[in-house]
Amino acid sequence: MLRKALIGILIVILFFGILIAGVSLKALGAVVYASPETQVSGIITSNTTWTKENSPYNLTGNVLVYYGVTLTIEHGVTINFDDYYIMVNGTLCAQGSISDKIYFKSGRIIFTTYSNGWNDSTGSGCIIKNAILNLTSITSDNSLKISNNFIINSSISVGDSSIISNNYIKGYISAGNLSTITNNNIMGDVSVGSSSLISYNILTGGITAGDSSIVSNNTIIKPTGRYTSSIAIDVGNSAIVSNNTVEGNVYARSALISNNTIIGGGMGMDFWGRPTYPLSAIYILGSSKVSNNNITSKGNGYGITIEVGSNASICNNLISGFYYGIDAAGTAIIEKNRVIKNDGGGIAIGKMPYSYSGWLGDGNIVIRDNIIANNGLGIGGPVPNQLWNQLWKIYFNGDY
Repeated sequence: MLRKALIGILIVILFFGILIAGVSLKALGAVVYASPETQVSGIITSNTTWTKENSPYNLTGNVLVYYGVTLTIEHGVTINFDDYYIMVNGTLCAQGSISDKIYFKSGRIIFTTYSNGWNDSTGSGCIIKNAILNLTSITSDNSLKISNNFIINSSISVGDSSIISNNYIKGYISAGNLSTITNNNIMGDVSVGSSSLISYNILTGGITAGDSSIVSNNTIIKPTGRYTSSIAIDVGNSAIVSNNTVEGNVYARSALISNNTIIGGGMGMDFWGRPTYPLSAIYILGSSKVSNNNITSKGNGYGITIEVGSNASICNNLISGFYYGIDAAGTAIIEKNRVIKNDGGGIAIGKMPYSYSGWLGDGNIVIRDNIIANNGLGIGGPVPNQLWNQLWKIYFNGDY
């Protein structure tokens, strides 16, 4: 009888011990509750805020932000797209913080022509800031501000007057006219329309910029290979390319190219990876000026090619290490340059025969006050002797 009573007392003590322990664990926060999840899809017809408390937001279908409506996404929110998209006809304001970013995963954000484009003067409109975008593409017909983000394995295509700044981006970027791309670290190609600014970026890829654009103070490495172009910078008429450090080639039409350090040239390759023809570190068309650049070779090729029909000024450059330093087939003034240690020659007059079967040229060339030294040939080229006096006016003043 006493033994049964003792067993009963022990059971009661054990029960209350477990109960007290549970209360203690609960007080200490050791009891874990499932975090809230919010399922979203359909049309957002009134101003809405997605909060950290209700995160993550899981798309179960496509989401449309209605015209005139603002969707605000707070810092710390996670959006799982599950391959759906958010289409914005109104305003998307997604602003995280440096320490608590917004996270977008696996989908698309589409800003239509009805969306509220970013206005930098008023600081209003569609913006994505302090976010992480993984496998999430951005497409916008209007201006958009994208800043201070980590954008991984995602493409960006935005409209005129967009601002892309202070991001880490692994993917392709396309922006319209009057756009600004600054202070980014980019692994991918960049293409912008006319009158745009690309500056202070670190870029592994190439830049294509429209007329009257400025490409300045960038560090650019253009990967090359069997299926990739060697062109690191390709600019339109009246563009400015200045103060860049470039590993790759520059292609310009009626542009100013100044104060750059360019390592370029090399050999083109065919489909099978076999060398084909020399490439030029700077290839110019139209009325271009190339001045105060340090141009060295990554292996063979030409330093500067002045194409047929061009009217160029080439002055105060260092050109070294190429097969030919300058290949001049158009009208040009070549002065005050240091053309040294080019294996084939310093300056070739007329189109070199790698791409043409014979001599080709169409302009007047003035060569003066240069230092042309330690080259395979000082000044020469494929021009037949009997054509020199008939087709060219060439002045050699003070070259040595």
